[in-house]
Amino acid sequence: MTLALTDPIFQDVPLHDQSQLTTWLTEHPERAEEIFAYLAKQNMLPALRNTEAQLEAVSVLERLQFDGDVPEARVDPLMEGFQPAVPVQTVSLNPIEIGLQLQVASEETLALLQGPDSSERTSASTELACWEPEHYKTGLPAKKSLGKTVDITLLSDAQRQQAYWLTISSTQGRESACFPIQLSIADVLGKNGYRVIRADPVRMVAKGFWRFSAFGKADQSLNFNPLTTAVGVMSQQILAELRELSTVPTLCVEVVPIHDMANRNIGWVATAYAAEEVY
Repeated sequence: MTLALTDPIFQDVPLHDQSQLTTWLTEHPERAEEIFAYLAKQNMLPALRNTEAQLEAVSVLERLQFDGDVPEARVDPLMEGFQPAVPVQTVSLNPIEIGLQLQVASEETLALLQGPDSSERTSASTELACWEPEHYKTGLPAKKSLGKTVDITLLSDAQRQQAYWLTISSTQGRESACFPIQLSIADVLGKNGYRVIRADPVRMVAKGFWRFSAFGKADQSLNFNPLTTAVGVMSQQILAELRELSTVPTLCVEVVPIHDMANRNIGWVATAYAAEEVY
């Protein structure tokens, strides 16, 4: 939920294009100051006093409309009306299932934050340490293991579309998809005769990437799975590079997301590294 963006303060503001937003803020300094003050009041940013901070505000606005929260940008606890943006631990390659897991993780985290002992919670809490103010400046929350399973067969078509869109459009969704994509690529490499283990990387051996355009929820076909497509494309790119080598060491695979929602251009990068084996 992106309640903050429904405020009248954002009327006529070009939130869906980062370059236009930057230009608009420059051309409307009085409105810009009003928006920056609003963000600071909502605890989404510290007081904005310079151009660098104002450019950061543009990024925050961009993230808010897709993620529902920007935890590493906040300097105080989650405000009422916002939903925690929580990546999940998953092995699923189904974007609808991951999207539902993201919704459940957000709800579970919100319930914990609003629980009866929330006022006594400190950064020493292992379950919620990533949601304490001290952690906001260090990065995204740790991936959450769900307290319950999800069943996508119970979803309506509209709910399926929303879950699918949440996975591909949000930072937490693309982060969550990295591990299942990584496992699948490692499996493909193994089936092609290469030894792949989970280990620390030593040096890059081969790389693949896949990106696609995501302009809106209604434009996405549920019959198209970007995660399995990414696995297929990046696996073949990596295999092509490996076949050019005279010798191939034991490998480990790492997958990271491409976060370019400002240009609606997103995806993943997969890298095969020589692995450091521990005996």
